[in-house]
Amino acid sequence: MLSTTVLTLAAAALAPMAAAAPEKRAALRNCSFGYNYCGSTLREIGRYEDQIVQALVDAHQDTNSFNRANALFKCKGGDTGVIEFITLCGNTCQTNGVAVNDQCR
Repeated sequence: MLSTTVLTLAAAALAPMAAAAPEKRAALRNCSFGYNYCGSTLREIGRYEDQIVQALVDAHQDTNSFNRANALFKCKGGDTGVIEFITLCGNTCQTNGVAVNDQCR
């Protein structure tokens, strides 16, 4: 009886999170072809973490958290929003909004 109550309470507690998950997935998108994106921007708009790491590895760059967030990438497009490493920003990478290239600062 106690374990059934605990499971019921756990399911009730997790239900709001499960309901919110589809909204989060719906907000994900690919980069727009030809635009430059900060790593931090790519991480916000889609599932880019693996591509960011691979692009940095391919460019012989460290994959630490600063570089992943502050590297600048070109969107090559395609079904998965392929990206290409451009440069590491010496200070920080600035997100400039939709339909505007991000840039190093």
